[in-house]
Amino acid sequence: MYSCIDKLIENRIWELANLIETNAMVLLACFLSTLLLWCFS
Repeated sequence: MYSCIDKLIENRIWELANLIETNAMVLLACFLSTLLLWCFS
């Protein structure tokens, strides 16, 4: 049976996954821009 707690846990996992994905994108963007600045300086 699919309970409210299962739904809650699932939502938490999705939130966490989205957060990690967003942070990874930001880190990657920062890394690439730093690399470009370093290469062209």
